[in-house]
Amino acid sequence: MRILICDDDTLMIEQLQRYIESYFKSNHLKCPRLVSFTCGESLLADQEEKDIVFLDIEMPGMNGIYVGNELKKANKNVLIFVITSYSEYLDDAMRFDVFRYLSKPLDKQRLFRNMKDALICYNSITAKIPVETKQGVYSLLTSQIIAIEAQGRKVIVHTTLQDFNSIHTMDHWLKQLPENSFFQTHRSFIVNFEHVVDFDHSTIHLSDQQITAYLTRRKYSAFKNAYLYEVKSMERIALLPFSLFSLFTEAVILWQYTSSLFIPSYSGKIRLAFISISYTILFLLSLPGQAWINVIGFFAFNMIILYTMFQLKMLPAFFHSAVLTAIREISEFTVFRIISGFFPHFPLETGNGLVFYAAFSKIVYFALIYSFIYFLKTKKAQQRQYLHPELLLMPIPVSSVSIMFTFLAIGEASSFAPPVDFMLTICSVFPIMTNLFVFAINQYNQRKSREFTELQLSLQKESDSAEYYELLLSQNENQSILIHDIKKHLQSIKLLNEKGDQDQINAYIRQLLEASDLKEASKICDNEMLNAILCRYQRRCDHKHIIFHADIRSGTVRTIYQHDLTSLFCNLLDNAIDAAENIPDSFIELTVRKKENSPFIVIVIINSCQNAPIYDKDGLPLSHKSDNARHGFGIKSIKKVVKQYHGNLQMYYDNASGTFHTIIALRQ
Repeated sequence: MRILICDDDTLMIEQLQRYIESYFKSNHLKCPRLVSFTCGESLLADQEEKDIVFLDIEMPGMNGIYVGNELKKANKNVLIFVITSYSEYLDDAMRFDVFRYLSKPLDKQRLFRNMKDALICYNSITAKIPVETKQGVYSLLTSQIIAIEAQGRKVIVHTTLQDFNSIHTMDHWLKQLPENSFFQTHRSFIVNFEHVVDFDHSTIHLSDQQITAYLTRRKYSAFKNAYLYEVKSMERIALLPFSLFSLFTEAVILWQYTSSLFIPSYSGKIRLAFISISYTILFLLSLPGQAWINVIGFFAFNMIILYTMFQLKMLPAFFHSAVLTAIREISEFTVFRIISGFFPHFPLETGNGLVFYAAFSKIVYFALIYSFIYFLKTKKAQQRQYLHPELLLMPIPVSSVSIMFTFLAIGEASSFAPPVDFMLTICSVFPIMTNLFVFAINQYNQRKSREFTELQLSLQKESDSAEYYELLLSQNENQSILIHDIKKHLQSIKLLNEKGDQDQINAYIRQLLEASDLKEASKICDNEMLNAILCRYQRRCDHKHIIFHADIRSGTVRTIYQHDLTSLFCNLLDNAIDAAENIPDSFIELTVRKKENSPFIVIVIINSCQNAPIYDKDGLPLSHKSDNARHGFGIKSIKKVVKQYHGNLQMYYDNASGTFHTIIALRQ
């Protein structure tokens, strides 16, 4: 490896050389060859390989921008560090794919972090190595070489393909192989860290323990340190769990978005399984690292989820998928510009930097999505009278962003040991988790609050109905008392007749005949509460010109509590009358009987119905009334009673007869 320094300031050259030598020494690595130049012309005139270049911008003659472009034309894999005091050259430098931008005066710890990243990048793009044998020359990748072994005068190159007998000595291979990937463990062995399985103080096992190399005791510590450094250089692979976490966060946000705005077509388990499979495929598509594939895949899979899992047509699904994709890209771009603008030296390309960036962007993405949800829900329900508590929760993502800025500033201004730096990065993930958790709890509490409100309204309706029919029972009792006292009325009439007072007799009789209490109640069934209910609804049907017929078998409802009778039959008959009114020759037929040889009571109600109803996800009809927020409790009350008695509820519409059928089975 050759590291080149080009700067017209000799003091800066000397400082860079000291820092680079110190870095390799502190990491127990062999320092590469350092070559310095004071002008761009001499640097470009150099004909040897250029691996890493530290380049000043302001130089006499050729400036650094021109030199950098020429270097990239000659070798696109060269890693260029731009060093300058003038930030206005940053955009120009980025045009030739600069690896890092370092400002003067140099910060030693920042340089160390960037050198680590440069070595990782260098090792990943190292050219193929020629293996010369008596039979010919073979070109191999360094990753294919397992070890170099000297057996007397013979040098064997162990590879993943086959073994080659090299014509070169061990000294040649020590110079040829990358220092950071290979290590001479013994005078007879050079091993590739990538193929090390395990080792102890004397032995190294390589390539699934097929090859064994010796390790001298005096080299054990140096080999251990070098091996651990190489393992750390593979931390990009460790970023895969963080990529998975990023997609998991996006899936959770999608779940919140869809659950808040759309009516599902399938159960929650099916939707969860479908979203999990879709985002797993998205994760696999993201592995190559192609940005355009990620964007297109994210948009396409979200549209498929919206179209198949929810009651949405293609155009709305397309729109909302585009919204989700646009907001995600906007959040990532915004965070990138913020970090680049305020913290230009922040290592976005490194593992910890990417984790921090991902967490930051997902918080912004979550905040924007939730704001959009609130906007759409407000548009849909402008007439609702309750306040949205989401507004009170919005400071949470704002404070999370502030925390992220704090972490970013600390990382930018200070240098920590790797464990502390890693923990600081991990802590940046916690704010997004906190946001998701808090807002999920809020959604759960809102749903439970709505359910509680609905239950209270239903119970209030049942209570009012029960009180009403208790009043009817009381009136029936008064009616019975009045009938019982009819003899006294007749006796009074007899006395008036004996007196010959015909006018008083006529007035008395007329008064009695006009009293509604003298009209005996109809006898529909043997249950007094249910009989009172049915009598009332029979009068309603007569008033609306609906034929009402009821067949209630004796003793069938004696095991049902009176308040449940009220809730069940009142809601059933209310819905039946609503459906049957204004239809010529409409009718309602009610049958209650005990199913033979079973503990079930079967309630069947058939009523005229002009149009087929719209059903919900459970197959039950939705309320057709304009204010759905205040209706639909009837079906819920019926379901509650059915569930309480471990029964079954079926509802369907018969197109041929134009009738709606309700069949209920209740366990006694």
